[in-house]
Amino acid sequence: MLQQLASSTYPFVTRAISAVTEKERQEVLTAFQRRLRLHGIAIDRLLGLPDGSVRVPKRSQVKKLMAALPRAQF
Repeated sequence: MLQQLASSTYPFVTRAISAVTEKERQEVLTAFQRRLRLHGIAIDRLLGLPDGSVRVPKRSQVKKLMAALPRAQF
């Protein structure tokens, strides 16, 4: 289950790479951050930990990660 959660972030990476406009990049960033937050909660619950035990990247950290991705070339 934990491995499935990790692999389900792939679509966000591909969307970030193919985003052309700043608006598209911001939308992907918001969706990716939300997904990571939900993954953190799911992992906490799967492991029987209190919500918030697993730390997920902050928006600024996700933004830096996504900024390092190559951009689509058209």
